[in-house]
Amino acid sequence: MSGTRRIAGSLGVALTVLAVAMIAVPLPPTPSNQSHPSANSASAGGTVSVLTPSWSQVVTPGQPLPNLIRVALAYDARDHYVVLFGLNQSVGVKMETWTYAAGNWTRLALKTQPSPRIGEALVYDPAAGYLVLFGGDSLQRYGFGCHNKPATSFCNDTWEFVRGRWIQLHPPGVSPPEAYGDYTYYAPAKGILLGGGYPTRSGPSGPIDQWWLYHGGSWGKVRLTSNSSNPIFTCQRLTGSVAYTPLSHRAIFIDGYSPNPALTQTWAYSARTWTRLNVSVAPNLPSPYPPGAGTSGMVFDPALNGTFLLQAGNWANQTWEFSANHWKRVALAVHPPAGAGYGFGATFDSGDGSILLFEFVSSQPETWILS
Repeated sequence: MSGTRRIAGSLGVALTVLAVAMIAVPLPPTPSNQSHPSANSASAGGTVSVLTPSWSQVVTPGQPLPNLIRVALAYDARDHYVVLFGLNQSVGVKMETWTYAAGNWTRLALKTQPSPRIGEALVYDPAAGYLVLFGGDSLQRYGFGCHNKPATSFCNDTWEFVRGRWIQLHPPGVSPPEAYGDYTYYAPAKGILLGGGYPTRSGPSGPIDQWWLYHGGSWGKVRLTSNSSNPIFTCQRLTGSVAYTPLSHRAIFIDGYSPNPALTQTWAYSARTWTRLNVSVAPNLPSPYPPGAGTSGMVFDPALNGTFLLQAGNWANQTWEFSANHWKRVALAVHPPAGAGYGFGATFDSGDGSILLFEFVSSQPETWILS
């Protein structure tokens, strides 16, 4: 991609907070409060336009902003807005649900929603036509518990969000363990791929080395092929980032935060097989890989036609691109500032045709777009 945007075809649908299963979309209209610097004009037929990608902050004077940390963020393709679910500590320990569209945040007054938690998965399931929320840390240390297991530290309940309402689901059979980990919509299996995390706050000797698929309203454990390694087991990290890349029909995984960035590993998933990639590097990078991705989000952007690892928080504020088994740090003049790593979320917003990032910086919420 190398800093250009290539656009062709019809508008696709954003699938997750961290992953989108589509290849190309037409150029969306630019919101009035944002600017997209152009590098080259469109071609004669108007089917291809080249723009320089850049970060810009969304500023909406007088509009309320989510005062949330530990957020989950995903685009709702049915109702055409981004959904933000997170913890508001300014009014006690309270969960709130917000939507974002056309540069504006709106808080929803809901009687029913998932119990207080952090680290939950939130993914849009296009086959089902709704957002799926799963699991998370139940904040038991503050006196809270899960809907289905009030006495446990971690949740394994499943919820849907559709038409502005939360509905608790009761999938038949066995659900994944009480954990939070890595997740993306995986288009070849028409389901949500979930893996990793810890089952208790005290933790076992290592993370859960299981991968699950949510398909057709139920969870099923993924039985990896005999020649498949397991990135969760091999890396022994708490969490990482994973995204489906439709260009290669694979899910790409980069392992989580580690004090030794040199150990960072990149893996690819296809046909129930995980393969560790021998990732090539740019010769002028200060390190061979992006730093550990524990406070990162990985998002496929069909407008920029690339997979991006977005890092924010206390450790880094960087943007990386993964293409053809190659990581490259994207040199941008402006980047969202480093803030609290626990107040960070990202997704592709199909309504605006750009990556949306929400983070908590110096006790203030900020909204940024990459386009």
